[in-house]
Amino acid sequence: MKLSRYTILKNYGDKTLFFNSMSCAFAIVDDSFKKVVSDIENGIYDESKIDAKLIKQMKRTNAIINDDFDEIEYIKYARNLSKYDMTSLGLTIAPTLDCNFRCIYCFENHIHGSMSSEVQNAVVGFIKTRIQRLKNLSICWFGGEPLLSKSIIKHLSEKIISLCKENNVNYSSSIISNAYLIDENTIADFKQFKINDIQITLDGTEKVHDSRRKTVSGKSSFWTIVNNIKMLLENNIDVSLRINIDNNNISEVDDLLKLLAEESIFQEQLVITFGKVSAVSEACKSVESECLSTEQYANSLIGFYRKVLGYGFKKNLMIIYPKPHFNFCTYDYANSYVIDPLGYIYKCWNHIGQKEKSCGSIIDKHQIPSMFFMKCVNRESIVGECANCHFLPICMGGCPDEATKQKDGHSCESIKYNFDNMLDFYYEQLKK
Repeated sequence: MKLSRYTILKNYGDKTLFFNSMSCAFAIVDDSFKKVVSDIENGIYDESKIDAKLIKQMKRTNAIINDDFDEIEYIKYARNLSKYDMTSLGLTIAPTLDCNFRCIYCFENHIHGSMSSEVQNAVVGFIKTRIQRLKNLSICWFGGEPLLSKSIIKHLSEKIISLCKENNVNYSSSIISNAYLIDENTIADFKQFKINDIQITLDGTEKVHDSRRKTVSGKSSFWTIVNNIKMLLENNIDVSLRINIDNNNISEVDDLLKLLAEESIFQEQLVITFGKVSAVSEACKSVESECLSTEQYANSLIGFYRKVLGYGFKKNLMIIYPKPHFNFCTYDYANSYVIDPLGYIYKCWNHIGQKEKSCGSIIDKHQIPSMFFMKCVNRESIVGECANCHFLPICMGGCPDEATKQKDGHSCESIKYNFDNMLDFYYEQLKK
């Protein structure tokens, strides 16, 4: 037997904490566990002298592995299994790139107009060519602001849901929206068209939020969004509230959480996530000087979630607990596509609307897959220091789009910088 390269032991007071980033198992361990580790390290391991139950637990959590087991090869194998799984299709569809907001950090150039009937038919045709081999189809409605094109979402949802029923395919969908246009009719449509999850952004209390996420008309959006979040939760639609942070609003987090708690905004239902504002395109270069580094963001994150739980948002307990992550996102899944209103296909949300970064068109089926598409999917994520990193299974080289801009080919995730604090945080929470 040998120790997994992903086994980590850490002291917390008089306790020893164990974590393995391949299995993401976490435990308080005793002297008998530590003796097994020591015996392996010193070359005197004798399984016949060790409690069989302990050995079984250590193998099950990946703490120790067989001598001939190559974890890097396993990661490559598991990554390829999911990367080239053609039984699941993921589509991010933007019916419009137009928007009723002008957020200061938006990476898009807002183009007026909506998806034509020709492109809508091509989307349905694209799914038809793949439906026979599918078990699962998931759609994320994106924009711009997708609710500016509600009729297109309705039309496509009807067609796609019908296709899935005919072919016994599991269907799910979500939407990313600023939530300004939500009303009772919209919620009824969500229920009819199986849009069960929505991501909404608030960037602070009213004054700060309205200065960062400006409406085209100049009207305040803060309380409209807060009230619409309440209405969505009342109708059992899952809401993920995102707070995008940079140097300008990081001090606002506590005030916003306090306000939401005082509003009794369904603390047991609301999911709260944080995003790091980044200058990912020319459209948002003006905010670059205010962006946090990944390390600064990581060092803030645990404190944020202490506040989130402190204000009673109980659903968020395990939200930042690490998970194995053999593929990162749409970028490196073979059967995942981002489609813009003109029918251009992308492998990254950050590229949407930038034709020079498209990798084909849904109108011209012969362009799929293009060479650029294949290059994205085939990108090697175990590069340089990643191969020897404790956190490879839960990071996989970080954001592929960002990694391609780096000389060393990877972009470390926040776990690299806040792992010790994260483990302390979960020990403190779970020991209760």
